[in-house]
Amino acid sequence: MRIILDGFSFVRNKRKDVVLLIIGPLEKRWEQKFQSHPYKNNILITAPVKSSLIPHPISIIDICYLPLKDTPANRGRNPIKLGDYMAAGKPIIANPVGDIAQIIKNYNIGLTIKYSSNDVAQKTLFLLKRPGLIKLLGKNSRKVAERYFDWKILAKKLNEKYILVSSQFFL
Repeated sequence: MRIILDGFSFVRNKRKDVVLLIIGPLEKRWEQKFQSHPYKNNILITAPVKSSLIPHPISIIDICYLPLKDTPANRGRNPIKLGDYMAAGKPIIANPVGDIAQIIKNYNIGLTIKYSSNDVAQKTLFLLKRPGLIKLLGKNSRKVAERYFDWKILAKKLNEKYILVSSQFFL
């Protein structure tokens, strides 16, 4: 959250037409940083959002962020947010932690960043100057979600693997 809030300050200094939307309540540990933020009036924070309703606020966002520290836990998971962002057809700016970097690179759905507020700001401004690229990355995101990350497709592949493995044990 720190790199997003600090990066937003830099972006807002350059562009007066941007707003940061944080979906879900702000964690207590970030309240003081938010309250002292120079652009707190340009940061919208929702209340808790039911998972079935998350696509609605995502639909109004131009760029989605997935800031992750490089920790063993983050390297070994695939954040649900990534799927939500792809399903909504949004470009993603994320840290290259775990499989995320390969997904972004292989499918051309966004940009990777260093874990720094400066890089968040630079990549955000880069995209904001290129609305056509935002549209292309978003379109790619949606296609990838439909073709490769749809739960029905993933469940079928997983089931096929289970059948293959179990058949080796029960022959």
